[in-house]
Amino acid sequence: MILTPSIFKIHKIDILRLRKKDIARTFFHIGVLIAYWGALMPWFVWKIENVYFIFSFFFILMSMLISRTLQSPLFTRKDSRIPMISYLILVIMMRIVNGNNVNSYISLVFYSLIFLSLFTASIPELKKLMKFLCKVMGILLAVSLFFFILYVFGFPLPNTPIAHEELMYSYTNYYFFLIDDRAFLVFLPRFHSVFMEPGHLGTAGTFLLLTQLGNWKKWYNAIILVSTILTFSLAAFVLLVMVMFINAWVKGKRILPKLLCLVGFLIIVTIGAIFYNDGDNLLNTLIIERLEIDDGKLAGDNRVTDTFEAAYNDFLQTDDILFGREYELAEFGWGNAGYRVYIYDYGLVVLVLTILFYILAVSSSKERRAIISMFVIAVASFWVRATPLSFYYFIPLYAFAYIGHQHIKQPTADTLSHDTE
Repeated sequence: MILTPSIFKIHKIDILRLRKKDIARTFFHIGVLIAYWGALMPWFVWKIENVYFIFSFFFILMSMLISRTLQSPLFTRKDSRIPMISYLILVIMMRIVNGNNVNSYISLVFYSLIFLSLFTASIPELKKLMKFLCKVMGILLAVSLFFFILYVFGFPLPNTPIAHEELMYSYTNYYFFLIDDRAFLVFLPRFHSVFMEPGHLGTAGTFLLLTQLGNWKKWYNAIILVSTILTFSLAAFVLLVMVMFINAWVKGKRILPKLLCLVGFLIIVTIGAIFYNDGDNLLNTLIIERLEIDDGKLAGDNRVTDTFEAAYNDFLQTDDILFGREYELAEFGWGNAGYRVYIYDYGLVVLVLTILFYILAVSSSKERRAIISMFVIAVASFWVRATPLSFYYFIPLYAFAYIGHQHIKQPTADTLSHDTE
């Protein structure tokens, strides 16, 4: 066969189109990754934690502009108007309630585009996005775990002190992982990689795994799972068990046999943790004992200090319950989190708007079981870590509501011919 100039021309155009779509997707992924990690606050983004969304904005803007020139764009969904309006109403109300300055309204422009990109990205692109986020997290945690294990076995590693003064955190920074100063002399400290708390990593890891149902054997998801377990976070363990049931239910499998197996396994682990070393082990002290009921209250329900709980109970009896009171870290100190802080800070009106936003954001999904499961996980997590608009919180929950159990139809031969733009 003789290769004519026209054939060379066609191949050249196809290659350029392929690169163009890849560039748009890469910009989208990088932009979302910056938003995701900026919200999760690993130590290496502390210096830009107040402006990270600007960098995210520009990468996503470039992606959306390039996508508009493609015959098969990345952002194709037309049902973004209602979720976007509900988001704007919610965040504007949050800023009004908190009396924020003009800078917070300017930042809203940047945040809005990030959310808009999620609302308009096609379902296959959401699936690719979550796979990308999981792979990057898997790579980070693999390196982090390696050096953490070296530390546990006593290998000397370079380190430096580091502190987040505003949030009252201080660590020894081993660059690939942090050791909280309060756990410096503990033989096996809880693992939280480069992130601020074990609970942060545990929650983030569980949410990522939720988007990967059926794919937990992939190396990056296996690393995320191991890392989540090593956080010894009660919240993460509870969420992880819930996700295991969701995995069966979303796929339409029978839950009862899995429930019996899981309950049996948990009973064996619990008994082992109670008797191993007379109960002096991380699993017993951080998980089992915190599930005990003491005077009608769950021992692990310690998300607020006594000072804040007294103020919150007083707050519930006043008219401030509608629009909240300003939460002052200097007044209540470190150690308060969960739904009570959110209600105290914003009030019931914002809480209702938050619920409405979540409902409208996923209303066009056809994955009904995934939607129900997403709300179960969102409510359970909100109870202990009420950050519903944080990107590390919202992005995986939102994506799961649309990608469900990963059974997305494969592109046909006709669509493949257009997917090289």
